[in-house]
Amino acid sequence: MSTTQRALAVGLVVVLAAAAGLLPLINAGGSTGSSKAATGSKAPKTVLVGTAVVHDLGVALVDSAGRPLYMFAPDERTHVSCNAVCQKIWPPLTAPRRGSARAVGAARQALIGSAPNPVAHDRIVTYDGWPLYTYVLDKAPRVANGQNVVLNGGYWWVLRPNGQVNRKPVPHSTAIVGS
Repeated sequence: MSTTQRALAVGLVVVLAAAAGLLPLINAGGSTGSSKAATGSKAPKTVLVGTAVVHDLGVALVDSAGRPLYMFAPDERTHVSCNAVCQKIWPPLTAPRRGSARAVGAARQALIGSAPNPVAHDRIVTYDGWPLYTYVLDKAPRVANGQNVVLNGGYWWVLRPNGQVNRKPVPHSTAIVGS
């Protein structure tokens, strides 16, 4: 591929990302704390908490890949009650050891913090006190398959940029909802 073709391909990705509402996340240049950096096994120095319009739910918090970020009702803010089995289904957004969590889009920097993770002995990024998680069944950006799911001992909900819990119910098949 020539330099011109590469430049056109990158431009197309940026245009498509802008149309999808993900440009602020791409321009911020970070990644989630639970993934490895593209340059090897070094952890990213910045974890991003952004916003996007999530299917059927309006504007919600998302990670750098556009996947919705959830809160777990039993966490009761700043207390991580999602155990090791739970975190396999609901991977937490982890804070980098030497870096920061940063708000992009409509997310508010003042609402970002962290809480100790008793499972991995690291820190989970919080928003308005709620530890943040992704969901393994969210395979596409801006689709919240975990919204109002009862699993691992409680409800899972996405958060709005103002920190409020979005309790809008969405239909699920019985294959997704557990106990």
